[in-house]
Amino acid sequence: ISAIAPSSEACILTELEFEDISSRTDNLLSLYDCDRTGLHSMWQMRKIYGIKPIIFTNGKFGTKDYGGKDLTDIAKNKSVKEAEKQLNELLWLVMKMT
Repeated sequence: ISAIAPSSEACILTELEFEDISSRTDNLLSLYDCDRTGLHSMWQMRKIYGIKPIIFTNGKFGTKDYGGKDLTDIAKNKSVKEAEKQLNELLWLVMKMT
């Protein structure tokens, strides 16, 4: 899995950046924290570019509690193996929906 990290969760890809990144892969996903800023940016990139979001939810509103807002938190709170398992689960769910 290749990854690109913008300077902050408030950053939305420019059209030029999106074209460059999407020309290198068939599957482009976003993974931001499950907080107000992260969710807003994920939905903006989905609306503008059709980028599918992956979200480590926190149990609120009947969602699954992954035990952390990102892979680092899950690895710290649980284990690296658990973080890998949760990421693979989310990837499978997202890819199944396409």
